[in-house]
Amino acid sequence: MPSSSTYGIIGAMGVEIALLRKALTEVTVVSKGSLFTFHLGKARCSPAAPCGHCLVAAADVTAPANANTDTDAPANTNTDTDAPANTNTDADAPANANTDTDAPAADAPTADALAADVPVPGAETGSECCAAEVDVVLVASNVGQVYAAAVATMLITAFNVDAVLFSGVAGGLMGHHMVGDVILAADTINYDMDVTALVLPHKPDYVHKRGELPFLDGLRSFAADPVLLQLASDAAPQVLAPDAALHIGRVVTGSEFVTTARKNELRPLWEKLGSPLAVDMEAAAVGQICHAFGVPYLVVRALSDTMEGDAAADFNDFVNHAADSIAPLVLAVVLAHGGRAAARRESA
Repeated sequence: MPSSSTYGIIGAMGVEIALLRKALTEVTVVSKGSLFTFHLGKARCSPAAPCGHCLVAAADVTAPANANTDTDAPANTNTDTDAPANTNTDADAPANANTDTDAPAADAPTADALAADVPVPGAETGSECCAAEVDVVLVASNVGQVYAAAVATMLITAFNVDAVLFSGVAGGLMGHHMVGDVILAADTINYDMDVTALVLPHKPDYVHKRGELPFLDGLRSFAADPVLLQLASDAAPQVLAPDAALHIGRVVTGSEFVTTARKNELRPLWEKLGSPLAVDMEAAAVGQICHAFGVPYLVVRALSDTMEGDAAADFNDFVNHAADSIAPLVLAVVLAHGGRAAARRESA
């Protein structure tokens, strides 16, 4: 099925980009500057690389989905007033999970609601795969917010992508999470941003929150696209290893590699940020750029370390294995999203 949808996929370390490149055809390479290499190609749903819809359909007729998923996502389980999607009521939390009357997009439709009138490609024929096809631009950003923001900007302005997915690893901030678990970022916050001491002349009593951007009406968090988030949540149980749990919640970003000891030192900060599930060094930068350009985005992270052990050693041991879980999931999401978009265009 032809599709005009184009997806930008960023990998911080490049390992998952190398793996994803193997799934592309008609690949061309474009270099921008001395650091960034963009791989342009086509991905197609196939038995070897199925889209999310086909993964879920296959699971429905074979075996039940991996039950070890989404342990942080059930509604109304978190009373923290600053926590992210599916678990709280803070005005910074993303769509579909917030009951605060001032929260943006509290009634945003789910993926199913948005596309209820559009058939899943291939579903009517029961075919083994739907042959959904999308254009993909892959790029490794390298480490840090500046590089991540740079490649996100180029994907949007130079390659006109319809959505951005950012994959990689993160440090876990919850004691019960395990190395290898996968985080879908419901939203992201840049905790480096600290204007809490700034006094606004026109609003002298206003106190900024950590991570909040000044002069932008309280903008602090960058919500994931609800459709991409739902597609990833649906497909993940069919892709992840049986011992890898899926968690959905807030990811915070800073310019520090946070060791295990440092994570514990920063517990008061994590509480101020709404008890995030994980910390990384790039995600919020991509979220902020996508927000600025109005482009949907999703961050998918595998936990390379947790609140125990040696974060540096765990990171080095795990980073090369993270792509095994993340790359198939990211590919499944973009194929499902692109196939649905193509079906919508054909039915219009």
